[in-house]
Amino acid sequence: LQRDLLPSQGTGASRTTLSDVVQQETWALVQRAEVAPVDVAALVRETTALMRPVAEAHGVDLRDGSAGREDSEPGHSQLVNADRTIFRQILISILSYALRQVHCGVVTVDARTHHGVTVEISAEPWREPPATDPNWLAARQLVVSQKGRVDCAVTGQRWTASIHVPAVRDYGVLVIDDNEDSIEVFRRHVMGHPYTIHVAHDGAEAIRLVPQLQPDVITLDIMMPGLDGWETLQRLRALPESRATPILICSVLNEPHLAAMLDATAVLPKPFTQGALLACLERLTRRGRPLPPDR
Repeated sequence: LQRDLLPSQGTGASRTTLSDVVQQETWALVQRAEVAPVDVAALVRETTALMRPVAEAHGVDLRDGSAGREDSEPGHSQLVNADRTIFRQILISILSYALRQVHCGVVTVDARTHHGVTVEISAEPWREPPATDPNWLAARQLVVSQKGRVDCAVTGQRWTASIHVPAVRDYGVLVIDDNEDSIEVFRRHVMGHPYTIHVAHDGAEAIRLVPQLQPDVITLDIMMPGLDGWETLQRLRALPESRATPILICSVLNEPHLAAMLDATAVLPKPFTQGALLACLERLTRRGRPLPPDR
């Protein structure tokens, strides 16, 4: 490899620059990218823990600036569509770059949700960095590959890099179920995925909530007091706000033919696995067209 980087001796030969090498390496990584929802808050926690021994070796205090904040705690996701390996490498590269420019100082990593997801890495006291640094060059190119941008600024002795990436849109899911255990299963199964759970404990409450929430998907239990699931389904289809909304029947009663006759979109019998639920939600929210009831 070192021989390849040496300038050729012939007349008019060009030299391979550091920027060229970094571009080749990052391009090779991007070509193998697998895009999926990535929880940035969780990835920041993992990467900060990974890099903390490196920071200690540099005499630097590496801090998680979002620790203790509600929106960054486990169970509160900050999702972006990205390749997880690439996003992790972005964080590692920028942290490595920052740690080399700070002596006996503080480096802080913070992730916030505001018009997308922003990861801010600050370092102080900051010293003048080299003209080129492979970690910084790689990080900037990788951020662009993830449809994001990175900005940096120096204020006094404090350096700040901000990585901005578009957030994944959360889909609203209205769960109509009178059983709290079932509701908890829905919440647990979608944790870390781009769905926000809203709850109606009976059909009457659902009828009131739908015009306000206008959910992307409705899941509907059948055996409920008051309005049962079948009557609730009919009333939902009569509402302008839910006439075309995908409605997923989730019940121990597996009646796909009746569900189809009453214009349900799909049926997922209880008990169901996390994979089965996520597959249904994926199809209903991403395809934008109704599915025949599952048999």
